[in-house]
Amino acid sequence: MHERRPASVSKDPSEEAESSTSQDTVTDSPNPASTGRNKGDSEGDFLTIDPGLWPERFTDCEREVIIGKLATASQTDLKTIMPKDSEGKKFPEYLQFSKSANGREKQKRDWLTYSPSMDSLYCVPCMLFSQDDLRKTSTSALNSKEEYKAADLKWRRMYNKFPDHAANKAHKACYLKWKNLKYSLIEAKGINSSLQKQIQMEVEKNKAILERILDVTLFLASRNLPFRGTTDNLGDVRNGNFLGTLELLAHYYPLLSDHLQKVSEKTGARMTHYLSPESQNEFIELCGKKVLEEILKEREKTIYYSLICDATPDISHMEQNVILLRYVANKEDDQWEIIERFLQFKAFNGKTGREISEMILKTLEEHSIDISDCRGQGFDNGANMSGKVKGVQAEINKINPLATYSPCASHSLNLVGVQAAESCPDVSTFFGCLNRLYSRGQKF
Repeated sequence: MHERRPASVSKDPSEEAESSTSQDTVTDSPNPASTGRNKGDSEGDFLTIDPGLWPERFTDCEREVIIGKLATASQTDLKTIMPKDSEGKKFPEYLQFSKSANGREKQKRDWLTYSPSMDSLYCVPCMLFSQDDLRKTSTSALNSKEEYKAADLKWRRMYNKFPDHAANKAHKACYLKWKNLKYSLIEAKGINSSLQKQIQMEVEKNKAILERILDVTLFLASRNLPFRGTTDNLGDVRNGNFLGTLELLAHYYPLLSDHLQKVSEKTGARMTHYLSPESQNEFIELCGKKVLEEILKEREKTIYYSLICDATPDISHMEQNVILLRYVANKEDDQWEIIERFLQFKAFNGKTGREISEMILKTLEEHSIDISDCRGQGFDNGANMSGKVKGVQAEINKINPLATYSPCASHSLNLVGVQAAESCPDVSTFFGCLNRLYSRGQKF
């Protein structure tokens, strides 16, 4: 690997003012066209082949993803999936085909599809391309999500409407674009097949780089190691664990080595590198969301759970409330295991039992966790938590009497120590001075 001179990893350009628009400038945020992902997609969210769930308008990347999925999906006979019409008749097979001008040949209407989610018929190319030019937008009901509901149709009336739609100029233009892009993506026969191949190579390259960056993120996060150092310069031993680990892997991965080399050479210019602190935080956030999704899925299978909540002030004297779930899961070989999972940190300064209970209930609701499935509560012995009338456990018991309260054993032992210390005047004075010093520190 070539020696790299220190290069600063710039801030995410997407957060800066859009003042620089030079041709060689790109952003640090992943480009949908170069990564194969949609800008609005979160982890795990992908476009479907069901036209009833498609967006109103498409980007070029979204069209490519949908057309690729439609081309690779198994072909389904419309006759087998179409529901009965308003007269209770099945979808006739002859509607799947159109006749040639001489009436002796028939061609399958490959543009016609059915949406189970909307129970409607759609024209695939018109849905994908009719919004490109508003002056030529197809006005057919097959391009609308409000009309052609299968339950309201009579199949016999479609005998003339389908040919009318196919003869429409807007439909023909959309159909031509659809076929050309399909051949470019799948069969590499379109007029822009070379460009599509180049784009696909760039997609695969960026995916490989992102996989290695994600592996480093998971490695550091799973061991609770810090990401950043005192500098963000590549080649500097003080650039932190994240950049340092990537530099180590670059010795064995030429693709990653080339990527870091380009970042070093682009000092002062913006480029897509995924190495900035903003990108690191985004990777951590996405990984955290994925872990939380798995925890919620696991909890949902077990149904019943216990709730644990405690709070402690941080260095800025802000109360950090931690909420945990405890449940029994059925593992492999019919083995049962007690599992305790972290749910969320909540910065919350409420002190009364009602305020804290409302915070807990709102947090559970945000994660679609039913409080009626709660079978246990675990808090400290503070009056606002354990109070029989206005404590948190009492407020939750009003909603779910089956949520049995169990006081914290460690806090009970601590209270015993406090009572014992108060019996000695010298010890009581000592801890009183410490408490006064801490209270004064809060004011400053």
